[in-house]
Formats: sequence, C-alpha cells, structure tokens
Amino acid sequence: MDFMNRGQNNGTQRRATAFSPVSGEDDASANKHNDSGESNSRSHMPTGGNGDNKLFRVAGGALIIIIALLIASALALFIFSKPTSEARYVNNDKLQAVFLTNDQVYFGKITSVNSRYMVLSNVFYLQTSNTNNKETSGQISLIKLGCELHRPQDRMVINQEQVSFWENLSSDGQVAKLVDKFQEANPNGQKCDDSSATSNPVQGSTDTTKTPATTTPTNNGTGQ
Repeated sequence: MDFMNRGQNNGTQRRATAFSPVSGEDDASANKHNDSGESNSRSHMPTGGNGDNKLFRVAGGALIIIIALLIASALALFIFSKPTSEARYVNNDKLQAVFLTNDQVYFGKITSVNSRYMVLSNVFYLQTSNTNNKETSGQISLIKLGCELHRPQDRMVINQEQVSFWENLSSDGQVAKLVDKFQEANPNGQKCDDSSATSNPVQGSTDTTKTPATTTPTNNGTGQ
C-alpha cells in the first residue's frame, strides 16, 4: 500500500514540475512583452509643452510688432497732419492778407499752405508815394503784381518763417472792393507797357511800370 501511494505521489510531483517551467517562462515573456510595449508607447507619446511655448512666443512677438506699428502710425498721422490743419481756416470765397515779418503785406488767394510755405495767387500789394509835405501822409496805391522789371508770375511762394500772420478779408472791405474793380476793368488780365518797364533799369518800380488798382489816402497801411 505504501509503495502504491508513493508511486502516485511521485507521478503527481513529476507532472507538476513538468508544467511549472513552461508557465514561468510564459509569465516572464509576457511581462517582458508588456514592459517593452509600455516603454515603446511611452517613448512615442507626443510632448506638447515645447510646441505650446513656441506658439506663445510667436504670438507674443507678433502682438508687440502690431502694437509698435500702431503707435508709429499714430505718431506719423499726428506729425504730418498737424501742419496742414492750418489750411482749413482759409476761406476760399474770400481774399487773404499775408503780413510778413518785414512789415510788408500782400493780398490775394491762399491756394496752398503747410508747415514750410504758403502759396499766394492773384497777388496785390501796397505802395506809398513819397511827398514833400511832412505833415501829410503819402498816397497809398494798391498795385497788381506782374508788371515789375523782372516780370514775376502772378503767384508767390512765401516761406512760413517770414509770415507774421494772415487773415481772411471781408468782401465789403476797401481792399476787396478795389480788387473787384480792378478785375472788372481788366477782364483779360493785366497788360504791361514794355517801353516804360525799361525806362528805369535800377528798380523798375515807378508808377509807370505798374498798374495801380486805384489810389486812396489812408493812414493804417492796410488799405482797409
């Protein structure tokens, strides 16, 4: 009886030991496979931290550039538009008087004005005739520009540094009325006498070389 039980026990142990190495190897290979698969999946996992930081840096740089451009555009608009804002005060339906720093005054139409110069067309100016009587003031003549010795065109470009101030003139003022009267008398423009213009080679500014609009006594020097 003992010999039979001992034989059965040995058979059972042999069968158990015969299958145990196989299961151990399978478990080890399975674990190894799982470990390698998990490691591979970890190695191929995308990392989004660096990409997000780069995107933020690019967006931040673009935002700074846009803000700088907006500031530069605003400054340029302020700088370049400020001088030309003076032009909005010019009344195109009226004559203007431009007073220079040398006390000379010109009348006409301001057609352009900026920070460096202004353009005056249809130009008139005042001229005082000399008299021998010190107690009486001289005669003030309104002269149309153009018949001087050098024959200037009817347009003046005046340096803004030489301008003391300018103003729009009323239509019912003396200067405006005299200009209207002169234009009515000379619808085709002013005609100059060449022979009289060469009679005075030094100045060419006597009364015979210019076409006075009229002659009127005044004391204020502006003809108004």
